Amino acid sequence: MLCIIFSSAVQAGEIDREYLATNERILVLEGLIQEQRDIQNLAQQLAAISRFFGLPEDSPTIILAQEKWWKAQEEIERLQNEIKQLEAITLHYVPTEKVGLSVLAFSKMLENTTLADEAQMFFDLEQNYNVNGVFAIGVATMESSLGKNCNYFNPYGMLRSEGGLIRFETWNDATMFFGKLMLKDWYYNKDIAAIAKTYCPPNHEYWATTVTKAMTNSYSKIKS
Repeated sequence: MLCIIFSSAVQAGEIDREYLATNERILVLEGLIQEQRDIQNLAQQLAAISRFFGLPEDSPTIILAQEKWWKAQEEIERLQNEIKQLEAITLHYVPTEKVGLSVLAFSKMLENTTLADEAQMFFDLEQNYNVNGVFAIGVATMESSLGKNCNYFNPYGMLRSEGGLIRFETWNDATMFFGKLMLKDWYYNKDIAAIAKTYCPPNHEYWATTVTKAMTNSYSKIKS
């Protein structure tokens, strides 16, 4: 279990590592650590056998074994530090900054909703546009109850400039469009309250509050 930092008013908690987008890389690093430990075991065996046959501590064989052990130890520490960096994640509320969650995490957040089978698109949203996938879930919750009350595969309630909902062929098309939209000057690097004033000017305070609560609720689903 990992201790995760929450921004804003949400308390810190723990989530399973499988909810991290970096989990696959972490598994690779753990495999490399095991390889280095195997090297250490072989070095220890070599040194032990050398001592058994009476070789002195300054013999080339024992010195070589010790060097192998310490070199492996240095590599283990480097790999462990890399894992720590990959495990460091903040469950934040910044709209245009990805959180770094896995498809499984988004799947957990979307359980028993109309978008239950669409977790991949929120992961892709983060990877392709660096937009917070949990923020997108919050907006979709506010605008359409996560697709339940939705027309034209547009769970975010995005409008055409001339009025009326933008029509999409798939949920994924709408989500990628949403990601591009969040990179526009009037949304990029702004907080939820500021985005709300442009995205939903008639009722921006309620919109911002509802989106934030929906994000908090989503985060709570992956906390243990």
